Amino acid sequence: GFVSQHVRWNSGGFYAADFQSRIGYRFVVLYLAVSIILIPLAFFFPFLFMLSATSFVFPGLLAFTAGMLYYEDRTSFLLWFVPSMLMFMFFYSLATVLAIFKISVKWKGTVLKT
Repeated sequence: GFVSQHVRWNSGGFYAADFQSRIGYRFVVLYLAVSIILIPLAFFFPFLFMLSATSFVFPGLLAFTAGMLYYEDRTSFLLWFVPSMLMFMFFYSLATVLAIFKISVKWKGTVLKT
């Protein structure tokens, strides 16, 4: 259900009716997905490391700042933050790829073609 929900959300943004939303969303999610996919190649082409690093650093800084301002127990937040951020990046890349390939998802008992 969780994967289907995020594939639906990605499909909604990726195939939005208005051009500005569609192009902006595609740029952001494709940048994140490509930067994750290119991680293994960064070992052979070091300049690709910067692409992958920025996709982790900028969302990570935003999430880190929000978490440090919101949570009182900062130690437990930090222990939770790093693995969650890594899982988020890989999960969101997967949801994006599934949305791009228009994988069918189930919503409210109905199979939707995204």
